[in-house]
Amino acid sequence: MRKYLFLTAAFLLSVFFTVAQSHTERSSAGSSELMGIYHRWKNAVTVTGNSASARNARMTTSLFYPAKATNYNWSTLNSNWNFSDTTLYTYAGPGLVSSATRKDNLDTLIARTLTSYDTSDRVIESIYQTWSAGWLNIYRDTFVFDSYNQTIRHEYQTWGGSQWNIIGGDQFQNTYNGAGKILVQVVQTWNGMASAWINSTQKTNTYNTNDQITQTIAESWNTSTLNWQNTSQTDYTYDVSNINTQTVFKIWNGSAFVNFNQTISVVWDTWTGDIATSRPQSYIFQTWNGSVWVNSQRLVNATYDSFGGSIELFHQYISGSWVNDARNSVFFDTQFNKTGARDETWNIPVGAWDTTYEYRYLYMYDANFSITESIYQQYDNGVHAYVNYTKAVYTDFLFLSVLEINPEEKISVAFYPNPMTDFSDVIILSENFNPVSFQVYDVSGKMILNEANRNKNFRLHKNKFSAGIYLLMISGAAGETAAIRFIVQ
Repeated sequence: MRKYLFLTAAFLLSVFFTVAQSHTERSSAGSSELMGIYHRWKNAVTVTGNSASARNARMTTSLFYPAKATNYNWSTLNSNWNFSDTTLYTYAGPGLVSSATRKDNLDTLIARTLTSYDTSDRVIESIYQTWSAGWLNIYRDTFVFDSYNQTIRHEYQTWGGSQWNIIGGDQFQNTYNGAGKILVQVVQTWNGMASAWINSTQKTNTYNTNDQITQTIAESWNTSTLNWQNTSQTDYTYDVSNINTQTVFKIWNGSAFVNFNQTISVVWDTWTGDIATSRPQSYIFQTWNGSVWVNSQRLVNATYDSFGGSIELFHQYISGSWVNDARNSVFFDTQFNKTGARDETWNIPVGAWDTTYEYRYLYMYDANFSITESIYQQYDNGVHAYVNYTKAVYTDFLFLSVLEINPEEKISVAFYPNPMTDFSDVIILSENFNPVSFQVYDVSGKMILNEANRNKNFRLHKNKFSAGIYLLMISGAAGETAAIRFIVQ
């Protein structure tokens, strides 16, 4: 049976509906690799377009999917929407677009993207074609996965007239321990001149008895000596409860690893047992000045709502005191669709937050809570107002849903029948997910049910609900969650 992934508005907008704008949220630590370690939970819910398991956030916007989008661009000259094109969609399953075909205002074909999936609903091929009295290949991406669900090859290819030619890509050679954790990962990149895969980087990981990472040694390939050379070392510390409390990042000085920066006093909002999927509440970031650790920045407080949104407040250490530095916010609506993000910096003379970048989506929904219209806007700091960019109107909806999966936790849960008739059965298919409770919310976010439950199979009865769309949240013993949207008719 196929395990259908949750679909979100951000994926719809960026992949299906040809909204070109994108923005990657930053942490106030900028490009710091160590700070990035503590925000990798964001990467687990960020759209990449390359993996069916990397769909942004946790929810499908609806059980209905549009077969058509009409796209518009905003004219600042005339202050109105100008027609851009239409996009027609077909699906291989819920959330799995198999083709997206664009047409102009004369209904003439322009271009299309064809996407193929494997039996685990992972993207294995994406082909872009243009129309000229027939479909002409332009470029394609291909993906190969191993039995551990890790990408082991990604190729960028262009059409040479009779065959596909590789122009770039990455190849990953992984070795694993018995728990499926990566012990050594060698990354190779495609060298077009040599028509070969060339070594790039190598990482060697060490784990404790709980299969938690304790050390990573990174190396780069020396093309002159044809040997690996050390670049960095990361050491992870855990307390008696196996919760991460400190991480030290060191760099190679030519003869030894020396301190560079560290994160200490870590407090977790959600701890899953793995830093990559856990969410920090606060920590202190320090740099090494050659003899002692010096305060640099800190995450003062991070808050997370139940729909996927977050607000992170950062301080900077200046002249012996902590002062406001940055505030980063991500917003979701009650349908679990991402509605925008805002980056702010502290204006010291004024004593207030200045918006440095902000964008948002305005959604309209139908009775099935499918998005029927989306407007993308960016905040103009000069006029202190939102400016229209693109609009898409979605029509011709199809009903597609049986079985769904939480992409963040990789927890497979069956809900049948959906829509609910007299009752629906909930079956947890993941062996390692042990439930402790479940909650049901209506579309306004109001909790309808909250019950303890340690059974992997349980039943919901229709007499507890009125007609509408609901969210079932299942909590696990390790702090993980799974979520499914269901309809009561």
